[in-house]
Amino acid sequence: MTARNTADRRAFLKGGALIAAPVAVSMPILAQAAEPVAESERIEDERAIARLRARLLSRINTGDHAGASGLFLDARALALEDDLESIRDLLESETSVFDFRADQHRAVMSGPCVVGYAKTLPQDCTFAAMAHAQGSGITRHEVHRILSLDCIRSQDGWKIARFSFLD
Repeated sequence: MTARNTADRRAFLKGGALIAAPVAVSMPILAQAAEPVAESERIEDERAIARLRARLLSRINTGDHAGASGLFLDARALALEDDLESIRDLLESETSVFDFRADQHRAVMSGPCVVGYAKTLPQDCTFAAMAHAQGSGITRHEVHRILSLDCIRSQDGWKIARFSFLD
């Protein structure tokens, strides 16, 4: 009697395995088919945000602050330091970090840059007055910083919500 029950159980398990095998084989294929689409969309979004960052830096460096403000959701969101002269991107180092939110409509891009500052010397002493007379009354220095862009996907594509430097 026990031999017959064992055979029945074996047959039942064998039949279940034969039915489940095609499903088990097809599930990874379906998952792999959906994965490249999501990965390609993510890569496309990363490239779009990197292009947005490049346009922003180009417009800031050329002094087109009105054009740079157009890249923001709120045009008043671009607030630059008074003595900021340029921002040089260091994306060649491949150290930029993208952080996409779960809804895929918000992202943060952080990456290294070199920020150039230029400050006009006040003419309160003889040395400063002489420097101005010789055409070099400006002091310049550069600082390595992390530029962070909070971006939001809108109907027009990606827009910048917030622009900040992390130290």
